[in-house]
Amino acid sequence: MKNMSKWCKSTFKKNGLIEKIKESSITTSTAEEMLLKFMQEHTEPFTCALGGNSVYMDRIFIQREMPKVAAHLHYRTVDVSTIKELIRRWYPSIYEKLPPKKLSHRAIDDILESIEELKFYQSNVFIPLPNSVEEEGTAAAAKKEKEVGEEKHEAATV
Repeated sequence: MKNMSKWCKSTFKKNGLIEKIKESSITTSTAEEMLLKFMQEHTEPFTCALGGNSVYMDRIFIQREMPKVAAHLHYRTVDVSTIKELIRRWYPSIYEKLPPKKLSHRAIDDILESIEELKFYQSNVFIPLPNSVEEEGTAAAAKKEKEVGEEKHEAATV
């Protein structure tokens, strides 16, 4: 916690996270093992992209503090805030209809808000084309993504 930025200290004090951290007996190492176990139960290695709003700093933290989790993740990131910025510039009328965010900056709230935001983009911007071969392509794309992820992971560990 001593290395937190002013923004983090201020935000996490307001939302109660600083107190939760101080009260918790879960170490970063234990949290890493718990998260990795959860990910292994629900995803194949190198297929799970890190996703959410402004997750660049999350990836840095994970790489530094939770290398086993970082090794399980796909090398790609789905940054919802990038999509938001594109929508803001390209489709301002749709951007204005975005549901408001709570800005609680707590993990589960942020995850659920990011999922809802992506659902909004999916139904309002990324509308499937008629007669698309979307379903056929999804399985093939997933297989290819896994292969590419494994190749990148192998290259990074050599």
